[in-house]
Amino acid sequence: MINNNNRKEVKMKRILLFTLFIITLMVSGCGDLNGNACEITFPAYKVNQTEYNADAFNITPFKMHITLPQNVYIKNVKDMTLDEKQGGNSMIYACEDKEIYAYIDYGIYKPDKDFTPKENYYRHVLSDWILSSFVNWGSDYTFISQNDKTVVGECEVCIDNHDGSDIITHQGILVYNDELGVYVKIEFESNESDEELEKIAKSIRLDKE
Repeated sequence: MINNNNRKEVKMKRILLFTLFIITLMVSGCGDLNGNACEITFPAYKVNQTEYNADAFNITPFKMHITLPQNVYIKNVKDMTLDEKQGGNSMIYACEDKEIYAYIDYGIYKPDKDFTPKENYYRHVLSDWILSSFVNWGSDYTFISQNDKTVVGECEVCIDNHDGSDIITHQGILVYNDELGVYVKIEFESNESDEELEKIAKSIRLDKE
Protein backbone atom coordinates (compact mmCIF):
# COMPACT_ATOMS: atom_id res chain seq x y z
CA MET A 1 0.00 0.00 0.00
CA ILE A 2 1.09 3.59 -0.68
CA ASN A 3 1.21 5.64 2.52
CA ASN A 4 0.18 9.28 2.78
CA ASN A 5 3.76 10.56 2.54
CA ASN A 6 4.33 8.69 -0.72
CA ARG A 7 1.04 10.01 -2.13
CA LYS A 8 2.08 13.59 -1.32
CA GLU A 9 5.48 13.04 -2.94
CA VAL A 10 3.93 11.64 -6.13
CA LYS A 11 1.44 14.52 -6.23
CA MET A 12 4.21 17.12 -5.82
CA LYS A 13 6.24 15.51 -8.64
CA ARG A 14 3.22 15.59 -10.94
CA ILE A 15 2.61 19.26 -10.16
CA LEU A 16 6.28 20.08 -10.80
CA LEU A 17 6.35 18.20 -14.12
CA PHE A 18 3.12 19.88 -15.24
CA THR A 19 4.51 23.33 -14.32
CA LEU A 20 7.73 22.67 -16.29
CA PHE A 21 5.64 21.51 -19.26
CA ILE A 22 3.59 24.74 -19.27
CA ILE A 23 6.74 26.89 -19.03
CA THR A 24 8.30 24.98 -21.94
CA LEU A 25 5.22 25.61 -24.09
CA MET A 26 5.26 29.32 -23.27
CA VAL A 27 8.94 29.72 -24.13
CA SER A 28 8.77 27.71 -27.36
CA GLY A 29 5.76 29.70 -28.54
CA CYS A 30 7.72 32.91 -29.08
CA GLY A 31 11.15 33.75 -30.43
CA ASP A 32 11.92 36.24 -27.68
CA LEU A 33 10.39 36.63 -24.24
CA ASN A 34 10.64 40.42 -24.65
CA GLY A 35 9.07 40.54 -28.13
CA ASN A 36 8.26 38.68 -31.32
CA ALA A 37 11.50 37.74 -33.09
CA CYS A 38 10.83 37.63 -36.85
CA GLU A 39 12.79 36.85 -39.97
CA ILE A 40 11.90 38.20 -43.43
CA THR A 41 13.50 37.16 -46.72
CA PHE A 42 13.75 39.71 -49.54
CA PRO A 43 12.68 39.68 -52.30
CA ALA A 44 9.55 38.22 -50.72
CA TYR A 45 7.80 37.96 -54.11
CA LYS A 46 8.37 39.22 -57.66
CA VAL A 47 4.96 40.27 -59.01
CA ASN A 48 6.20 43.88 -59.26
CA GLN A 49 9.32 43.10 -61.28
CA THR A 50 9.57 45.08 -64.54
CA GLU A 51 12.32 45.96 -66.96
CA TYR A 52 12.86 49.18 -65.00
CA ASN A 53 13.42 47.66 -61.56
CA ALA A 54 14.80 44.24 -62.56
CA ASP A 55 18.13 44.95 -60.85
CA ALA A 56 16.39 45.06 -57.47
CA PHE A 57 15.16 41.49 -58.01
CA ASN A 58 18.30 40.06 -59.62
CA ILE A 59 20.12 39.90 -56.29
CA THR A 60 21.09 37.16 -53.89
CA PRO A 61 18.17 36.96 -51.44
CA PHE A 62 18.90 38.36 -47.99
CA LYS A 63 17.25 38.18 -44.59
CA MET A 64 16.17 40.82 -42.14
CA HIS A 65 16.02 39.83 -38.48
CA ILE A 66 13.79 42.06 -36.36
CA THR A 67 12.11 41.85 -32.97
CA LEU A 68 8.65 43.41 -32.97
CA PRO A 69 6.31 43.99 -30.01
CA GLN A 70 4.84 40.74 -28.71
CA ASN A 71 1.38 41.30 -30.26
CA VAL A 72 2.71 42.32 -33.70
CA TYR A 73 3.23 39.75 -36.44
CA ILE A 74 4.39 39.60 -40.06
CA LYS A 75 1.56 38.88 -42.48
CA ASN A 76 2.20 35.73 -44.49
CA VAL A 77 2.80 36.44 -48.18
CA LYS A 78 0.37 33.64 -49.05
CA ASP A 79 -2.38 35.57 -47.26
CA MET A 80 -1.74 38.82 -49.13
CA THR A 81 -4.03 39.93 -51.94
CA LEU A 82 -2.68 41.06 -55.29
CA ASP A 83 -3.60 44.66 -54.43
CA GLU A 84 -1.56 44.44 -51.23
CA LYS A 85 1.45 43.41 -53.30
CA GLN A 86 1.32 46.43 -55.60
CA GLY A 87 3.24 48.88 -53.41
CA GLY A 88 7.03 49.16 -53.71
CA ASN A 89 9.30 46.32 -54.76
CA SER A 90 8.23 43.58 -52.39
CA MET A 91 6.13 45.16 -49.65
CA ILE A 92 5.61 43.22 -46.43
CA TYR A 93 3.10 44.14 -43.74
CA ALA A 94 3.55 44.00 -39.99
CA CYS A 95 0.10 43.75 -38.40
CA GLU A 96 -1.52 44.12 -35.01
CA ASP A 97 -5.03 42.75 -34.52
CA LYS A 98 -5.38 42.50 -38.33
CA GLU A 99 -4.62 46.23 -38.68
CA ILE A 100 -1.47 47.47 -40.40
CA TYR A 101 1.24 48.31 -37.88
CA ALA A 102 4.07 49.02 -40.35
CA TYR A 103 5.01 48.80 -44.04
CA ILE A 104 8.33 47.07 -44.76
CA ASP A 105 10.09 47.14 -48.14
CA TYR A 106 13.60 46.92 -49.54
CA GLY A 107 15.74 48.43 -52.28
CA ILE A 108 19.28 48.40 -53.63
CA TYR A 109 22.04 51.01 -53.91
CA LYS A 110 25.69 51.25 -54.90
CA PRO A 111 27.97 51.55 -51.86
CA ASP A 112 30.28 54.57 -51.99
CA LYS A 113 33.24 54.48 -49.58
CA ASP A 114 34.32 57.98 -50.66
CA PHE A 115 30.99 59.66 -49.89
CA THR A 116 31.25 62.71 -47.67
CA PRO A 117 30.13 63.83 -45.19
CA LYS A 118 29.71 60.40 -43.60
CA GLU A 119 26.80 61.54 -41.41
CA ASN A 120 24.78 62.15 -44.60
CA TYR A 121 25.51 58.76 -46.14
CA TYR A 122 21.90 57.74 -45.61
CA ARG A 123 20.97 60.35 -48.24
CA HIS A 124 23.08 58.43 -50.75
CA VAL A 125 21.40 55.14 -49.78
CA LEU A 126 17.90 56.61 -50.12
CA SER A 127 18.59 59.09 -52.94
CA ASP A 128 15.47 58.12 -54.92
CA TRP A 129 13.19 58.51 -51.90
CA ILE A 130 14.77 61.75 -50.73
CA LEU A 131 14.21 63.32 -54.14
CA SER A 132 10.60 62.12 -54.33
CA SER A 133 8.03 64.91 -54.13
CA PHE A 134 5.31 62.59 -52.80
CA VAL A 135 7.07 60.50 -50.13
CA ASN A 136 10.25 61.93 -48.63
CA TRP A 137 12.47 59.90 -46.29
CA GLY A 138 15.19 62.53 -45.80
CA SER A 139 13.81 64.41 -42.81
CA ASP A 140 15.14 64.38 -39.25
CA TYR A 141 17.48 61.36 -39.56
CA THR A 142 19.10 60.05 -36.36
CA PHE A 143 21.75 57.31 -36.25
CA ILE A 144 20.79 54.54 -33.79
CA SER A 145 23.19 51.62 -34.04
CA GLN A 146 25.59 49.57 -36.14
CA ASN A 147 25.72 45.79 -35.91
CA ASP A 148 28.51 44.31 -38.04
CA LYS A 149 27.74 45.77 -41.49
CA THR A 150 24.14 46.73 -40.67
CA VAL A 151 23.54 50.43 -39.96
CA VAL A 152 20.21 51.50 -38.44
CA GLY A 153 18.69 54.95 -38.06
CA GLU A 154 15.35 56.61 -37.39
CA CYS A 155 13.81 59.28 -39.59
CA GLU A 156 10.61 61.11 -40.33
CA VAL A 157 8.60 60.07 -43.40
CA CYS A 158 6.78 62.99 -45.03
CA ILE A 159 3.87 62.25 -47.38
CA ASP A 160 2.53 65.03 -49.61
CA ASN A 161 -0.50 64.12 -51.72
CA HIS A 162 -0.35 67.47 -53.57
CA ASP A 163 -4.10 67.89 -53.17
CA GLY A 164 -4.09 70.83 -50.77
CA SER A 165 -4.29 68.62 -47.68
CA ASP A 166 -1.75 68.75 -44.85
CA ILE A 167 1.50 66.84 -45.17
CA ILE A 168 1.29 63.51 -43.32
CA THR A 169 4.26 62.47 -41.20
CA HIS A 170 5.07 58.96 -40.03
CA GLN A 171 7.92 57.50 -38.03
CA GLY A 172 10.39 55.48 -40.05
CA ILE A 173 13.40 53.22 -39.64
CA LEU A 174 16.10 52.96 -42.30
CA VAL A 175 18.43 49.95 -42.34
CA TYR A 176 21.26 49.47 -44.81
CA ASN A 177 24.22 47.17 -45.38
CA ASP A 178 27.15 48.19 -47.59
CA GLU A 179 28.38 44.62 -47.91
CA LEU A 180 25.06 43.53 -49.43
CA GLY A 181 24.25 46.84 -51.17
CA VAL A 182 20.67 46.70 -49.90
CA TYR A 183 18.46 48.75 -47.61
CA VAL A 184 15.16 48.16 -45.82
CA LYS A 185 12.77 50.95 -44.92
CA ILE A 186 10.07 50.56 -42.30
CA GLU A 187 7.21 53.05 -42.15
CA PHE A 188 4.97 52.93 -39.07
CA GLU A 189 1.24 53.54 -39.44
CA SER A 190 0.91 55.10 -35.98
CA ASN A 191 3.35 56.71 -33.61
CA GLU A 192 5.44 54.56 -31.29
CA SER A 193 7.17 55.78 -28.16
CA ASP A 194 10.83 56.75 -28.59
CA GLU A 195 11.77 53.86 -26.32
CA GLU A 196 9.82 51.28 -28.35
CA LEU A 197 11.10 52.62 -31.67
CA GLU A 198 14.72 52.48 -30.50
CA LYS A 199 14.20 48.97 -29.13
CA ILE A 200 12.90 47.78 -32.51
CA ALA A 201 15.68 49.58 -34.39
CA LYS A 202 18.45 48.05 -32.29
CA SER A 203 17.08 44.54 -32.88
CA ILE A 204 17.45 44.71 -36.68
CA ARG A 205 20.15 42.89 -38.63
CA LEU A 206 20.58 42.21 -42.36
CA ASP A 207 22.31 38.98 -43.42
CA LYS A 208 22.88 36.86 -46.48
CA GLU A 209 20.28 34.14 -46.83
